[in-house]
Amino acid sequence: PRSTLFPYTTLFRSDRWGKRTYVDPESGCWIYMGASNKRGYGNVKVKPPWPQTTRIHRFIYTVVYGDPGPDFVVDHQCHNDDLECEGGDTCLHRRCWNIDHLRVKTYAENVKDVATRGRHQGKRTHCVNGHEYTPANTSLTSGHRKCRTCHRADDRRWAAKWR
Repeated sequence: PRSTLFPYTTLFRSDRWGKRTYVDPESGCWIYMGASNKRGYGNVKVKPPWPQTTRIHRFIYTVVYGDPGPDFVVDHQCHNDDLECEGGDTCLHRRCWNIDHLRVKTYAENVKDVATRGRHQGKRTHCVNGHEYTPANTSLTSGHRKCRTCHRADDRRWAAKWR
């Protein structure tokens, strides 16, 4: 029965979340199939003092363990364990709200994990204008890659504008 699969739904009058959830038999993820934001995270409507809509995984974690605070993120451990998943806005792990799959970490730890697993912008081989990221055509500024060809073109446009 659903009540044993979703023991936390009784805490906040939302058995409807259980009805909108697919349980993946392989991973054990509770994939929320309801509304999501543009980044792919499951969004639910809750009562105040919460915002009108909030990410389901952060809400569940807070209900069960307490608010981790603004300096921390609630991370999907199931995503970290799935080496086949490339991440991104279509990643279904972003919709998982199984409390056993959620961990708290700092923002810096989360960014480091993303980079370590190759699930970040660093996987891109070309800039938005199609120039290849090569050692000769790439500069690193504040931890971000920049295409030197595009950067030079921007500099020329700026200089021409102010001559």
